[in-house]
Amino acid sequence: MKITARLSHLLMGAMLLPLAPSVLAATQYTPMIRNCEVNNIGPKLWQAKFYLNIYASPGSAVETTDNRVYVYGLRANSKGLPSYSSGPPVLPGWTQAGITLTNPSSMKVKVWNDRLDILSTSTTTPNIIYGSGWVTVNISTANNGAYPGLFIRHREYHTSGMVDLLSWAFPNKTGSCYTGASIETNPPDTIEPIDKLEPPEPEFKLNSAVWELNTVDVEDLPDVAAVGNGYQATIKNIASNNFCVSYATAGVKDKAYALSVTNSASQQGGRNLFMMQNGSSQLPYNLQLSSNDGVTGNDFDFPTATAKYINLSQAASSVDKRSEMCWTPKINLFKNASTSEGMHSETLNFIITPKA
Repeated sequence: MKITARLSHLLMGAMLLPLAPSVLAATQYTPMIRNCEVNNIGPKLWQAKFYLNIYASPGSAVETTDNRVYVYGLRANSKGLPSYSSGPPVLPGWTQAGITLTNPSSMKVKVWNDRLDILSTSTTTPNIIYGSGWVTVNISTANNGAYPGLFIRHREYHTSGMVDLLSWAFPNKTGSCYTGASIETNPPDTIEPIDKLEPPEPEFKLNSAVWELNTVDVEDLPDVAAVGNGYQATIKNIASNNFCVSYATAGVKDKAYALSVTNSASQQGGRNLFMMQNGSSQLPYNLQLSSNDGVTGNDFDFPTATAKYINLSQAASSVDKRSEMCWTPKINLFKNASTSEGMHSETLNFIITPKA
């Protein structure tokens, strides 16, 4: 009995929440970063947006000589969480970067491969940025190790030294911007890893197997209408012909999956789900897949009236970032009035379907 495989799966996505307020520095110009949003706008494409307001601080004892804002992409660390310091600068493939000014301002955006600079447009104070506006940029996370977020640094040089304001903006359940150096070493637990925000495709792969049954005497087979489980056939070289499926581990974390099996002679409502055909002779049978992990809840029996969903194993396999599950087939045979001696064969199609 030769086996082929057919797969179906569901593309999964994520929905993100907006973010908000920030802090200020007691220098001549006070920056505020608020109303951050990081939203998914396409496959591995995100749009980050925040409101930047830089205003004069009355009564400041220092004079600003230079201030500007640097915006960097974030790298996903080994846990899939945002990191500014894990490795070389990430290149997030900035597109449609710009600033929409809302008050008289002296700000513009300059785009580099690894960062955005918000600089002054003033001819009288060329090193000073001030005013307010919305900063927007699209971020690609396709094959670049990027996390869909921003690291925002406002740096101010003044007569008494230098002051940095550090802010982060990324998808977050609580809907707020974050500030302060501790974000790097102690990120809030509401920040989700990249494989939650961008679940990878499971990329299911089935092994090929040939289930060849040992010879059976037709007289030993019960009638298809009889009570009981039928005649349990023995399968040659079964250890090398288990039914196995491999998949991207991260892609199946939050889904349960059902397995179904069909062929051209399927009868979904009764015991004789399949008919192995050879001319006019039919050989009805049932199929059971017994999970090799020893968990009976992961077994499948065909035919079945309703789909059975299980959680796929997350155990590591010999292939990096992929897992595997295997089942041993068991086949019970029956006969009907047409069954006669001779070779019977059939091809099965297995379908993997995620739970909606």
